[in-house]
Amino acid sequence: FGPVQKVELKSSEKKAPKVEQRADGVRLHVNFARVVFKESASVSKALEASDGRISSAAVLPLPGSTLKEEMKASKSLYRDAGELRQEIDEWMAGYDSREEEKRRLARESALVDEDGFVKVVTGITRAPDGEFAIRSAKKPGLTTGAFAEPIAGAPGD
Repeated sequence: FGPVQKVELKSSEKKAPKVEQRADGVRLHVNFARVVFKESASVSKALEASDGRISSAAVLPLPGSTLKEEMKASKSLYRDAGELRQEIDEWMAGYDSREEEKRRLARESALVDEDGFVKVVTGITRAPDGEFAIRSAKKPGLTTGAFAEPIAGAPGD
């Protein structure tokens, strides 16, 4: 509408009109704005755009130049879908090759080292022929505590 000299905003909270709403924690807010324009012509434009009613959803339309700027800004937020898809595809192809390289290095590290010693790896790994090889197993823990004791009269007593 025109250049603005000052804007004053005031927000106040009011009690909900019904007891049930107050019990549910419903809060009502009333907002006021006072806009001081630098030029009187701007005031005339703003008053022409308003309909004179006080409403909870009173919104004045944006000036054309501001609307164009906001449209440009919203379009620049998103990348081109084709470029984004191509970048994701390249990254995923690279990811697959990186993961394969990690697996290959892990297999090579499990082989014999330069001194002739075989490196021992814990866990379950695949042997070169595709079979699983268990490198270590967890020892069974001792059953201790109140529930580890046999119950009198149970089978096996």
